[in-house]
Amino acid sequence: MTKPLKRWTVNAVSAGHAPLTLFCDDRPLGRSAMGVAENLSPIQYLLISIASCFALSCRAELKRRKLSNISFEVVVMGDKETGSAENLLSPISIVAIFGSGITEPLAREITARAKPLCTVTNTLLDSPTIQFRSRAIRQRVSEPRELTPAEHSAH
Repeated sequence: MTKPLKRWTVNAVSAGHAPLTLFCDDRPLGRSAMGVAENLSPIQYLLISIASCFALSCRAELKRRKLSNISFEVVVMGDKETGSAENLLSPISIVAIFGSGITEPLAREITARAKPLCTVTNTLLDSPTIQFRSRAIRQRVSEPRELTPAEHSAH
């Protein structure tokens, strides 16, 4: 018996040189700064980062080939088993869908050339070390601030 899944989907649509159009679980996101999008979960922000970075990588490869007028869409899906003790998405799938003028072999080649350009997916694939730290301070925390070099290197 398969376990029920929670699925999140993000679409990044590229139409030539226009800004990417983003959809999150079939809802369009505004073209303003990503940080002001409302009612999004951290998982959705992660998938938005993957979709937009990979779409920009595909766009760069299309531009290199002088095909920047080709429309395409990047669909990113993340699944999580509901009720699972592990809080992680597995798998995360990325599908690039190219419009007319792109053959199946060319689509595979563009996608393959876009992979090393995408900082977000490369970082996730490398399983980066994430350091967790905490501190107590006496004043109220009201504004975000940068860590000092000493705070950043302290373990």
